[in-house]
Amino acid sequence: MYKDHKKGGGYRPVVSGCCSNTLALSGLLSDIVESLCMAVQNPFEVVISEDLQARINIVNKKIEEKIKKDR
Repeated sequence: MYKDHKKGGGYRPVVSGCCSNTLALSGLLSDIVESLCMAVQNPFEVVISEDLQARINIVNKKIEEKIKKDR
């Protein structure tokens, strides 16, 4: 699906729409993921993909530092 609300556009995958044949699957997966998230003691939400990427980069740097330290 084209991101017409973003400068520069881009595309994103779509799991389902309101009338698609995968709507039930989308609802089931949403319930499962939400239950898993509620089980986490200190949860957080990521609103935009750039925030998620920044968090991933921080964790990757910590892992790299630990690996170097343990050698």
